[in-house]
Amino acid sequence: MNRQLIISISIITLFYWGCKPDELIVPNKISLSPIKIDKYIIYNREELNHDAFNSQTDTIKYWIKETIESSFLDQENDTTYRLLIDHSNDEGKSWEFHHYAVLKEDDFGIERTDFDVKKVKLSFPVQNNKRWDINMFNNQDIQYGYYNQVDESFYIDDSTFDETVTIKIADRQDIIFTKFEEEIYARGIGLIQRQFKDIETQPGKYKDGIEYTETLLQTNW
Repeated sequence: MNRQLIISISIITLFYWGCKPDELIVPNKISLSPIKIDKYIIYNREELNHDAFNSQTDTIKYWIKETIESSFLDQENDTTYRLLIDHSNDEGKSWEFHHYAVLKEDDFGIERTDFDVKKVKLSFPVQNNKRWDINMFNNQDIQYGYYNQVDESFYIDDSTFDETVTIKIADRQDIIFTKFEEEIYARGIGLIQRQFKDIETQPGKYKDGIEYTETLLQTNW
C-alpha cells in the first residue's frame, strides 16, 4: 500500500478516536447573554405603582439603556465588565446616568451585580426544569430560578426570536398576595423581556404594590 495513503488513514483514525462523539455532532450554542464592549440594549419600561392609602394607581413610562462600557480584572483576577445604565424620560432624546452594574461570566454561569448585590442571572448548562439559587452570592433569602421553554420561539410586536429561554423566578397568587417574576433571554442578544409583580390586596381594600414590564426596544447586537 502507498506509504502516504497509510499515513493519511492513520491521521484520520487518530482524529476520530481522539474526539468525543458529542464533539462531532453537537454544535456550540450561541450565548443567551453575550458580552462585548460597546454593545447596548434599550428597554421600554412600563411601571404601575398601586397606592392603597390613596386608592389610586400611577403609571410611569421610561426607557432604560444598558451599555457594556469597559472591562477590568476583579479581585479574583477574572475579566469583569462594567455595564452603564442610563434612563430616558423623552424616548431616547436625552439620557441621564442612573448607575453602574457589573457582569461576569465563567464556566458555571453569568453573574450581575447592581448596587453591591450580586445575583446569578444564568446557570450553566441551560436545560429545562433546572433550578439554582439566584441569591447564592448575597445575603438575601433563597430565590430559585427555573429554566422553562428552552430554545423556543418568542414574539415581541412584529419581531420573532427563534431561540429563547424563559426563567421563572416567582409565580404565586392567592386572594391577598400576587408575586410574579419572569425573564426571557434570546440567543445572541440577551434579556429581551422582564416581568415583575409584587402586589397585596386586602379584602375590601385597594391593591398596594408595584408591577412592571421591561421589553426590548432596540439593540446593536
